[in-house]
Amino acid sequence: GAPGAGVAGGTLAPGAAGGQAILQGAELQSSLTRIQMGDLSGVAGGSLTAPAGVPGATNVLRELKSTSVAAGMGSLDLMTLDIVSMLFDQLFDDPKVPNGVKGVIGRLQIPMLKVAIADKTFFSTKAHPARRLLDTLGDVVFRLPADFGPGDPQFARLEGILEELVTGFKDDQEIFVTARGQVEALLAEDDSRIEEEARATARRVEEMEILAVAKLTAAREIKARLDTHQMPGPVSEFLVQQWLKLLLLLHVREGKESEAWKGAVEAMDQLIWSIEPKATREERNQLVALIPGLVRKLAVGLKAAEIEDDVRAAFFARLMEYHRHAITVPGEGKPDPAAHAAPAAAGKAADSASLDFTAPVTVRNPFGEGEVKVDSVDLDFTALEADAARGQRDAAANPLDNLTVGTWVEFRETSEQAVRRPARLMFVSPRRTRYLFALDRAGKDVFQCTPAEFARRFRIGQAVLIEEPRAESLFDRIMKGLVGKLRAPTAARA
Repeated sequence: GAPGAGVAGGTLAPGAAGGQAILQGAELQSSLTRIQMGDLSGVAGGSLTAPAGVPGATNVLRELKSTSVAAGMGSLDLMTLDIVSMLFDQLFDDPKVPNGVKGVIGRLQIPMLKVAIADKTFFSTKAHPARRLLDTLGDVVFRLPADFGPGDPQFARLEGILEELVTGFKDDQEIFVTARGQVEALLAEDDSRIEEEARATARRVEEMEILAVAKLTAAREIKARLDTHQMPGPVSEFLVQQWLKLLLLLHVREGKESEAWKGAVEAMDQLIWSIEPKATREERNQLVALIPGLVRKLAVGLKAAEIEDDVRAAFFARLMEYHRHAITVPGEGKPDPAAHAAPAAAGKAADSASLDFTAPVTVRNPFGEGEVKVDSVDLDFTALEADAARGQRDAAANPLDNLTVGTWVEFRETSEQAVRRPARLMFVSPRRTRYLFALDRAGKDVFQCTPAEFARRFRIGQAVLIEEPRAESLFDRIMKGLVGKLRAPTAARA
């Protein structure tokens, strides 16, 4: 018949294989919709799998190209099929997209093909509803671990949103807007939950940092005195293990400039003076006058620090022995070796180097209920005594010291991509002793580490700085990869 005459199944037009009746317009859309719904009864040739039944990342569009549906397409629609098929090939090859997500997004193949055929602005318009959905899915993908799949909490919800689109889309593109809104709501809900957890954890981290700083400050006060005074081991141990707790708590509750802090430091100085040799009667008389008030101050301080009764009793018994020796030393007006020997006999002298200032101490939690163990791991005493200029040079040379909230990092337990964990830096403690990361949505939500630990991970490849999710959209990244592949043969021939 004449060109354009009606035939069963379509209209003869250029582009159909062997002069086959061409499928176009509403008829082609209707055929694709049936395939989208899993109805393959009208498809001949090839080995097409119903998209809804795809368990993994299978390119249904590539299979479609060998069927009667593709054979009946016009040249422009067939070219569109080729491009969309290659787009999904690129998606399925993208190592940044977890395999479990590839299978879910793969269900959008037929809907995306229908959109691209019906609306040629799909490829050129960034604000196209279908493209914007893909880009929003890209934001989700960026935050998921490589092993994301049916066992993860968000998988079923994401799968349900896209399944609703697959079963509901015919020709109204508003459904892509609705699906994108649902995905964004899912993101917002998770962000809100993770941020709330991060805030709670950040408060605890900041409190522990305040306690660690207080412990360090107290240790400095005590160490300065141990370095300049020779005293028996039990007294040194008392200061490091017990009086330090009081100074720590006072530093947190009152501050270093408070009268309470100054009083506790003064009591420590009086204690040290009280056990030192007294060469004159005047000094011994001063000691006798001092002892009642000193013992009272020590008792009040130990009670405030909630030191155990048996520890207090044992120390006061030992202190009474030291004071008795100091008061009864004969030989007024000249030093007496016995003044040194008696305390030493009651307990071997200890220098500051032999005492562990970094050992954790347990105190009443000044920020809440119960007790809290205060560690010094983040505020190494020796490191903080190091040369300040050297520290500044090190900071300038280390880009990790400039990490800011919002930075994205990928954590890897090994060098394998399959165990990567994307994370966003949520909080840096005031003294930069802790980094707090919001981890991927399928794993542990909040992860904290010290700068030293992060630097170690970074150095051995277990932590990698990555770009912010929206720096490049998923669709743009797929298109860039596709263009690169298409240009590769040309470059090779050149």
